[in-house]
Amino acid sequence: GYADFEAWSFNEVFFEKFLDRIQAFKKVILLSGDVHYGFTMLMDYYKKKTPPDTGYSVSKIIQLVSSALKNETDMV
Repeated sequence: GYADFEAWSFNEVFFEKFLDRIQAFKKVILLSGDVHYGFTMLMDYYKKKTPPDTGYSVSKIIQLVSSALKNETDMV
């Protein structure tokens, strides 16, 4: 069956491909929304350089998730 995973990290293959693609920008801000809650996440992403280079390239990725200002439970 089909599972609806809301978090990107639940699909590890896609998530790694996505991070690998956006890390080239070095500094990334993702703006998104969620009906349930809001949060902020900061991540340092390290990617091993390909030979002949050595070491790692580092990217900063920030995600800002907004939620509804007011969630109503009683609709009249």
